[in-house]
Amino acid sequence: MRKSTFGFLLVIAVVFSSCGDKTGDVALNFKLEYNGEPLVMFEDVEYPDGKSMFFNRFSFYMSELTIGSHTVDEVKLMNLTADHTSLERAMQGTTYMIEDVELEGGNTTISFNIGVPTDVNATAPADYNSSNDLSILEEYWSPWSSYIFSKTEAKIDADGDGSKEMNVALHLGLNDAFRTVELTTSIDTDGDTVSKDIVIDLYELFDGPNGIYDVIAVPQIHQTNTLDQINELADNMVGAISVR
Repeated sequence: MRKSTFGFLLVIAVVFSSCGDKTGDVALNFKLEYNGEPLVMFEDVEYPDGKSMFFNRFSFYMSELTIGSHTVDEVKLMNLTADHTSLERAMQGTTYMIEDVELEGGNTTISFNIGVPTDVNATAPADYNSSNDLSILEEYWSPWSSYIFSKTEAKIDADGDGSKEMNVALHLGLNDAFRTVELTTSIDTDGDTVSKDIVIDLYELFDGPNGIYDVIAVPQIHQTNTLDQINELADNMVGAISVR
């Protein structure tokens, strides 16, 4: 009789200890916004200082993605450009699916790096096979001996004459540009798939804690002498990202 009672209590303990835990899939929908509105490539927006501009590319390398205690061992190039060429597509975003995640429910931390870790950045595209995102030559800058961690490209009307004549190419790289994003969100484990929006508001990339980025003075970053601008934009990028 005592053994039966012990067994019953053990079952109850296991049930309660696992309550809320399950294995499921997580869909992270990466969405670009601009000043709180969906961002559509090639459509006019207003720079924080009032100048007219449009975006034509946004991409970044994501590494060491972690959801709770689950880590994805993959470096992924997240090119959001094509999925933001219409309002309908921008509202859907670019979905990155992670399968078989142990979901604990409640408040959960989602973290990832913008860029690649130092040991990976010491390698080059030739070190990888063609199916690996690290093999893409266009995402590596040989003079830096570094991958390009993120690319923000646009055209802006610098002189206010109604023509967007200035190319903006903000390519952040070098180990100094490496940043970690940590977001806390509530995870509901009732369904088979958890869906979360990771929102990147590019207005906040340019209008950060240190004021408005001087895009007219430094519209393109391709040299190591722009380290101050690289750090400014990399810091702003972290602040521009939220979860919903």
